[in-house]
Amino acid sequence: MAPIKLRSKRASQRRRCDEQPGVEEVSENSGISIINVDTIVARQDADAVKLDAVHLKPQGYSLVAEQVVRVLDDLGVLDTATL
Repeated sequence: MAPIKLRSKRASQRRRCDEQPGVEEVSENSGISIINVDTIVARQDADAVKLDAVHLKPQGYSLVAEQVVRVLDDLGVLDTATL
């Protein structure tokens, strides 16, 4: 799966993308936060979170969503949200 990319105004130096060469450099130079879905799946039992080679099961999408929320929170996007 391709990484999900979120554009930000600040480079994300706290996030590491050590699994793929050059990804961290692209992230830092462009200010794009990269969420590596393959890494998220690899940290889990792939059969438990993947439906097929392209799609995730609800548990897999939940893990990706948690990471997206973490990144948005790190960027301060959620600070002004009213819940």
